[in-house]
Amino acid sequence: EIALTFDDGPDAKTTERVLDILDRHCSKATFFMVGWYAHARPDLVREVAARGHTIGTHTWFHPNNLRHLPKAEAKREISKGFSAIEAALASAPPASQARLAPFFRFPGLNDEKSLRGWLGARNIATVSCDFGADDWLKISSAQVYKRALANIDQVGRGILILHDTKPHTADMLSDLIVTLEKRGYSFVQLVPEKNGRSYAANARDALLGNPHSVQ
Repeated sequence: EIALTFDDGPDAKTTERVLDILDRHCSKATFFMVGWYAHARPDLVREVAARGHTIGTHTWFHPNNLRHLPKAEAKREISKGFSAIEAALASAPPASQARLAPFFRFPGLNDEKSLRGWLGARNIATVSCDFGADDWLKISSAQVYKRALANIDQVGRGILILHDTKPHTADMLSDLIVTLEKRGYSFVQLVPEKNGRSYAANARDALLGNPHSVQ
């Protein structure tokens, strides 16, 4: 089983391309969104949710390493990321609002123990990955495709990290899905456990269901 995840969007040029490809293959994914871009393009946040995908957060402005920030600033980055997504979904139907999961991914996968604990105390799951495709590099779509397959075959199953901000990722995505299915892989969607959103919303100093200003 492979769980597809996409970071750093929503992106005006490529997110809809990725969504169309996923629709074509009847696949659902998880999008870890940057608050600043969600604030700029709330329509794309709503589109991702309307198409049935899970949404997680990825800070407000994507500082590459939260370990290097003062703790108070790092927490603000995380909080504003959640608030931006909630604000974007505020006018969406309840089913779309529920697509925002209590999931967070650290930028650069640079997690930090005390911040993980702070998130965990608020019933927010930190989501990493099992393999990637180096699509953040300036490489061709063919290279992204090749690296994704090699890494997946080496590990066997798990969470794949990609970026819906990269045209070369969109260029190879359909071929990657087809090839993986031919090799016997199936795709699964990351979703919260039953009542997971309620646990997060009812936590002390909740990050979900308790929006702060995103100005």
